[in-house]
Amino acid sequence: MKNKLIALVIAVLAVGGGLGSYAYFTRDTGADTTNTVSQATPIGGTITYGADGKSVEYTGKTGVTALENLQALTEVNLQSSSYGDMVVGINGVNSETDKNYWAFYVNGDYANEGAGTYKTKDGDTFTWKLEDIQ
Repeated sequence: MKNKLIALVIAVLAVGGGLGSYAYFTRDTGADTTNTVSQATPIGGTITYGADGKSVEYTGKTGVTALENLQALTEVNLQSSSYGDMVVGINGVNSETDKNYWAFYVNGDYANEGAGTYKTKDGDTFTWKLEDIQ
């Protein structure tokens, strides 16, 4: 139970305050095979989804938070908590309370700062994985 609580707190902090062997596909938006935000959008980029929908990867743009960057690229569901907002769904794939959570990684390492406060830099790689609570 203690490990589950720690994992949940880390997940919450990942928003508020190693990429495994996954198969990836790029979101199909019609004629183009990438979900590239138009030039009119201040935050551009490409987002890649895991084949099972349980992982997401994108690159950062200098000057915005990792969460703002994610929200500009795809549908994000947030849930408020005493720790701040927590990502509970990405692109229609929602976490299940007491079962799993969306874990946040920066350049392949588990984030030690929340996506809502992490200021991205061009070239940063962000990964979100739907991970089981242990």
